[in-house]
Amino acid sequence: EYFRTFGFPPGDVAPTCEAFLSSLHPEDKPRVLAAIQAALSFDQPYDIECRIVRPNGHIRFVHCRGTVRRDSRGRPLGMAGTVLDISDRKQAELARRRLEFAVDHSMEGLALLDSSGLYLYTNQAHAHMLGDSAQALIGKNWNSMYDPERVAYIERHCLPALFEQRYWQG
Repeated sequence: EYFRTFGFPPGDVAPTCEAFLSSLHPEDKPRVLAAIQAALSFDQPYDIECRIVRPNGHIRFVHCRGTVRRDSRGRPLGMAGTVLDISDRKQAELARRRLEFAVDHSMEGLALLDSSGLYLYTNQAHAHMLGDSAQALIGKNWNSMYDPERVAYIERHCLPALFEQRYWQG
């Protein structure tokens, strides 16, 4: 697993601390070194996310966890732990953040309701159309935001399309 994560052919490089440190992304190296130093000096668990650079130049995200092994006098003997490739998770988080940004900043009013009609989410454009803030709408029933005539229209024309097509536009 180590070789696959770090992009080395099996057996090409020994999985040592030096090999790990030389693979660290330059921007992350000071933070990782500080975490290692804290683990060694203060007997804190080592638990950090960082980037590594593979020999081919590709960057991967890893989650490192470990503990310091000590002798009977408390002196550090070494560190033992795991390195988990979390690149797929990081890419999914980035995609989610981009989508959230697009929805939040859309000029179209967008909202999510639960099965009883309570707002779970609304973007600012939708809240602006209703003369309220997005945060203030959360937990309110959609039909409390409209006059009875508009509620009747929405129930006759919009809701059937929502239930059949899973969206409504208009």
